[in-house]
Amino acid sequence: MAIVYKTCDPVGDLTYTCDPCAVPEMGMVRSLCLIKEGVTVAVPLNLGTFTASVEAGDIIVIPETRGSFDGGTPRMIPAYGDLTERKAGDDYVLLIKDPNYANNADFWEEVERHTWNLAFRSETQLHYVDASVQIMTKAPVEEDLNSQVVWNAEARWFSKTKPVITPVAPIASLLKCFEITA
Repeated sequence: MAIVYKTCDPVGDLTYTCDPCAVPEMGMVRSLCLIKEGVTVAVPLNLGTFTASVEAGDIIVIPETRGSFDGGTPRMIPAYGDLTERKAGDDYVLLIKDPNYANNADFWEEVERHTWNLAFRSETQLHYVDASVQIMTKAPVEEDLNSQVVWNAEARWFSKTKPVITPVAPIASLLKCFEITA
């Protein structure tokens, strides 16, 4: 018996990409970039431009984190005509754990005083948020001798558009704490 794959034909300007053999993107927020508001991240990514923004202090890279992104929750508002409500956009929450605890109290205190744009890395993709992001942090100490004290950062924002997703490959070297050389 032969396998027949359905083809996906565009409907007007709307095209769905069919790939029955697609390799899934793996989860966990693995890196975080805090971007000063007003600084634009060019997509597709360019290593030289991104590096220049990091060196200028416009992008702060936190290379190794763990965390989650909720994907957004619709914010509904009253509608008119035949609809009772309509979607105004989405509320988003990004949770990050930063293991660099002891020397970063002043850093996270300053981060809370500003709004940011941000980008975060999953396995192979960078998710860029071009919206005003508010970040709140805390570093709880648990009653457990085997627990780690880490910074817990919660980023919240509202946007009418979803984060831009682009391959992280051009800037991957900037999102690692170290590089193994032969």
